[in-house]
Amino acid sequence: MTLISKRKPDDKVNKSQFDNYRQRVALDRNSLDIAAEEQPALYLEIAEQRAYANSRYDAARDDLLRTDAKLGREVRAEMEASGTKPTEGKIADVVLGKQEHLDAADKAAKAKQEADEWSALVSAFEHRKSMIRELATLYASGYYTAGSARASGGKVRDADAAAGRERLAQARQDR
Repeated sequence: MTLISKRKPDDKVNKSQFDNYRQRVALDRNSLDIAAEEQPALYLEIAEQRAYANSRYDAARDDLLRTDAKLGREVRAEMEASGTKPTEGKIADVVLGKQEHLDAADKAAKAKQEADEWSALVSAFEHRKSMIRELATLYASGYYTAGSARASGGKVRDADAAAGRERLAQARQDR
C-alpha cells in the first residue's frame, strides 16, 4: 500500500481528507509496529500538503497585491480626472472598500488559514513520531505486561531483593 501523494500543488485536499489525517495522529499502543511503519509516509504526505497550502497562500497573497495595485491605478486615474488630489491615504481608503479587493483579501485569508492548519498537523505528526518512540520503549521494557503492575513503593522489587539476599546468605552458610 503506497501512501505517497500523487497530487499536484494546485490540487486541494478536501476537509474529509484533512480530518482523516487528523484522526491518524492518535496512536494505539497495541499497533505500534503499524504506526512506526506508516509514520514516514504519512509525514511526507502531510508535509507535502503543507508545502502546497503554503504555495496556494503565497499565490493568493500575490493576487491580492496585484489586485490592490490595479485598483490603486484606477482610483488614482479617476481622482486625477475629477480634479481631486490623489493622496496615498485617499487611494488606500477607496481601494480597501472595493469588492474586488475584499474578494481577494478573503481568498488570501482562507488560504492562510489552510496553510496554518497544515502546519499544525505537521507539528502533531512530529509529536506522534516521538510518542511512537516513547511507547515502544515502554513496551520493550515490559510496562504493558500483566506482571508489570507493581505494588506501590516498589514492594515487589524490595521483596525480590530480600529473597535474593536470603538465598545468598543461606548458600554461604551451607559451604
